[in-house]
Amino acid sequence: MRLGLVFLLLMVTGCSLFGPKFQPLVAHRVWEQDDSEPVFDAAIRVLHSSDYMIASSDKKSGLIATDWKLFAVNDIKFRVRLNLLVLKETEGSVALSYKSRVQARPSGGSWNDIEADDPVDADGYKRLTNELDDFFLEIQRYAGPSVQRR
Repeated sequence: MRLGLVFLLLMVTGCSLFGPKFQPLVAHRVWEQDDSEPVFDAAIRVLHSSDYMIASSDKKSGLIATDWKLFAVNDIKFRVRLNLLVLKETEGSVALSYKSRVQARPSGGSWNDIEADDPVDADGYKRLTNELDDFFLEIQRYAGPSVQRR
């Protein structure tokens, strides 16, 4: 019993003390409309046209998950995976939120989570944030302009 408690304590504190400091990119937009289907369909369409592979999607729950998308900047390989949620927030408003996981792999290295303040990965992170901003602009092209950005 005591060994189990020690192990559990080490797992909890070890993960928080020595784990990666990764914080995903998160964004949120709101449309003034009653139906979430146009926003969901636009997100699927834009992901597909942006070369993201859809790992799973469920229109009823509003969940969309992508597989890893690879790109390279300055001899560093990057990969990004997106999770999106399209839902009716209130009467007359539909929200789309995404969360991304970004990893980098220097030449000959292994995949590691990255953050915006890491100078080694800053160019890749900047490229990704620009791509995700463009992602929302494209969705607005199909679903109409969003009225709120968080």
